[in-house]
Amino acid sequence: MNTDWGRYRINVVFSPMDMRRGYRSLSAVASACLGIDVSRGKDLVVFMSLHRTICKAIWADDRGTCLLTRSLHAGRFQKLLARVGDAGSLRLSKAELFSLLDGEDVQTQRIGIMSKY
Repeated sequence: MNTDWGRYRINVVFSPMDMRRGYRSLSAVASACLGIDVSRGKDLVVFMSLHRTICKAIWADDRGTCLLTRSLHAGRFQKLLARVGDAGSLRLSKAELFSLLDGEDVQTQRIGIMSKY
């Protein structure tokens, strides 16, 4: 199993997801809403529950597909905010993903500039 996440584009989805979903259902959401085909082995996609207490990451390598479920003993995963114009997900680095999965802050401020028009 390939857990070298540095080779993947890491995407975090802003919209909360029902964590009863499995790999196939989450993969279908990534495909339909973000245009990401996880089975190609180039993207890792992270989904969070409404209350940010559970997150699931899905990815694929040359041998198969993977689903990681992470639940913190205390606290919540950071609420990530979209910039104006973001497409519903945020790209993170490998280090930022590990920080997110450990319940740490990965961004301090995300500001979008809104037009007056």
